[in-house]
Amino acid sequence: MKLRRAQLEGLLGRLGGRLATFDTEQARRKREHLRGRRRSAALTQGHVDLQHHTADGATSVIELRLDRFEHRRRGALTRIHRNLERRIAWRALRSEARRFPEHQALQDLLAAETELLELMDHPELERE
Repeated sequence: MKLRRAQLEGLLGRLGGRLATFDTEQARRKREHLRGRRRSAALTQGHVDLQHHTADGATSVIELRLDRFEHRRRGALTRIHRNLERRIAWRALRSEARRFPEHQALQDLLAAETELLELMDHPELERE
Protein backbone atom coordinates (compact mmCIF):
# COMPACT_ATOMS: atom_id res chain seq x y z
CA MET A 1 0.00 0.00 0.00
CA LYS A 2 1.34 3.39 -0.90
CA LEU A 3 -0.04 6.56 0.55
CA ARG A 4 -0.49 9.50 -1.75
CA ARG A 5 1.17 12.73 -0.61
CA ALA A 6 -2.16 14.18 0.55
CA GLN A 7 -2.95 11.01 2.54
CA LEU A 8 0.47 11.05 4.19
CA GLU A 9 0.19 14.75 5.04
CA GLY A 10 -3.29 14.15 6.46
CA LEU A 11 -2.06 11.24 8.57
CA LEU A 12 0.91 13.20 9.88
CA GLY A 13 -1.31 16.19 10.55
CA ARG A 14 -3.75 14.16 12.62
CA LEU A 15 -1.15 12.10 14.46
CA GLY A 16 1.54 14.73 14.76
CA GLY A 17 -0.81 17.31 16.20
CA ARG A 18 -2.03 14.86 18.84
CA LEU A 19 1.35 13.37 19.67
CA ALA A 20 3.68 16.37 19.34
CA THR A 21 1.84 18.21 22.11
CA PHE A 22 1.11 15.22 24.37
CA ASP A 23 2.67 15.64 27.82
CA THR A 24 2.67 12.34 29.71
CA GLU A 25 3.23 13.86 33.16
CA GLN A 26 0.56 16.49 32.67
CA ALA A 27 -1.86 13.81 31.45
CA ARG A 28 -1.14 11.67 34.51
CA ARG A 29 -1.69 14.63 36.83
CA LYS A 30 -5.01 15.39 35.12
CA ARG A 31 -6.08 11.73 35.47
CA GLU A 32 -5.26 11.82 39.19
CA HIS A 33 -7.16 15.08 39.57
CA LEU A 34 -10.22 13.58 37.86
CA ARG A 35 -9.92 10.44 39.97
CA GLY A 36 -9.79 12.56 43.14
CA ARG A 37 -12.84 14.59 42.08
CA ARG A 38 -14.80 11.39 41.50
CA ARG A 39 -13.82 10.02 44.91
CA SER A 40 -14.82 13.26 46.62
CA ALA A 41 -18.15 13.38 44.79
CA ALA A 42 -18.88 9.76 45.72
CA LEU A 43 -18.10 10.35 49.38
CA THR A 44 -20.10 13.59 49.45
CA GLN A 45 -23.12 11.72 48.10
CA GLY A 46 -22.65 9.00 50.72
CA HIS A 47 -21.45 6.37 48.27
CA VAL A 48 -18.66 3.94 48.97
CA ASP A 49 -15.38 4.94 47.34
CA LEU A 50 -14.75 1.96 45.08
CA GLN A 51 -11.24 1.56 43.75
CA HIS A 52 -10.75 0.63 40.11
CA HIS A 53 -7.75 -1.34 38.95
CA THR A 54 -6.94 -2.88 35.58
CA ALA A 55 -5.04 -6.02 36.51
CA ASP A 56 -3.49 -6.93 33.19
CA GLY A 57 -3.67 -3.85 30.98
CA ALA A 58 -1.37 -3.70 27.98
CA THR A 59 1.11 -0.86 27.73
CA SER A 60 0.63 1.21 24.61
CA VAL A 61 3.86 2.64 23.23
CA ILE A 62 3.98 5.15 20.39
CA GLU A 63 7.26 6.50 19.08
CA LEU A 64 7.34 9.47 16.76
CA ARG A 65 10.41 10.78 14.93
CA LEU A 66 10.04 13.65 12.49
CA ASP A 67 12.74 15.88 11.02
CA ARG A 68 10.29 18.75 10.74
CA PHE A 69 6.64 19.10 11.61
CA GLU A 70 4.40 22.15 11.29
CA HIS A 71 1.66 22.02 13.88
CA ARG A 72 -1.47 23.80 12.66
CA ARG A 73 -4.78 24.46 14.32
CA ARG A 74 -7.69 25.49 12.14
CA GLY A 75 -5.39 26.58 9.36
CA ALA A 76 -3.17 28.79 11.53
CA LEU A 77 0.46 27.78 12.09
CA THR A 78 0.97 27.41 15.82
CA ARG A 79 4.43 25.88 16.00
CA ILE A 80 7.21 24.37 13.92
CA HIS A 81 8.91 21.36 15.52
CA ARG A 82 12.38 20.37 14.36
CA ASN A 83 13.94 16.99 15.09
CA LEU A 84 10.85 15.96 16.98
CA GLU A 85 11.31 12.75 18.91
CA ARG A 86 8.58 11.57 21.20
CA ARG A 87 8.06 8.29 23.03
CA ILE A 88 4.74 7.91 24.78
CA ALA A 89 3.97 4.90 26.96
CA TRP A 90 0.63 4.49 28.72
CA ARG A 91 -0.58 1.43 30.59
CA ALA A 92 -4.21 0.34 30.06
CA LEU A 93 -4.92 3.20 27.63
CA ARG A 94 -8.24 1.83 26.35
CA SER A 95 -9.55 1.20 29.84
CA GLU A 96 -8.52 4.62 31.11
CA ALA A 97 -9.93 6.41 28.07
CA ARG A 98 -13.27 4.69 28.74
CA ARG A 99 -13.14 5.61 32.44
CA PHE A 100 -12.23 9.25 31.76
CA PRO A 101 -14.11 10.40 28.63
CA GLU A 102 -13.65 14.02 29.73
CA HIS A 103 -9.83 13.67 29.59
CA GLN A 104 -9.16 15.03 26.09
CA ALA A 105 -5.45 14.16 26.03
CA LEU A 106 -6.26 10.48 26.70
CA GLN A 107 -8.97 10.53 24.03
CA ASP A 108 -6.49 12.01 21.54
CA LEU A 109 -3.84 9.43 22.44
CA LEU A 110 -6.32 6.57 22.00
CA ALA A 111 -7.45 8.02 18.65
CA ALA A 112 -3.82 8.19 17.48
CA GLU A 113 -3.15 4.61 18.60
CA THR A 114 -6.34 3.37 16.92
CA GLU A 115 -5.45 5.08 13.65
CA LEU A 116 -1.94 3.62 13.68
CA LEU A 117 -3.22 0.11 14.44
CA GLU A 118 -5.79 0.36 11.64
CA LEU A 119 -3.06 1.45 9.23
CA MET A 120 -0.76 -1.40 10.30
CA ASP A 121 -3.59 -3.92 9.89
CA HIS A 122 -4.62 -2.61 6.47
CA PRO A 123 -4.76 -5.56 4.03
CA GLU A 124 -2.89 -3.63 1.32
CA LEU A 125 0.04 -2.69 3.54
CA GLU A 126 3.22 -4.15 2.07
CA ARG A 127 5.65 -5.53 4.60
CA GLU A 128 9.28 -5.95 3.72
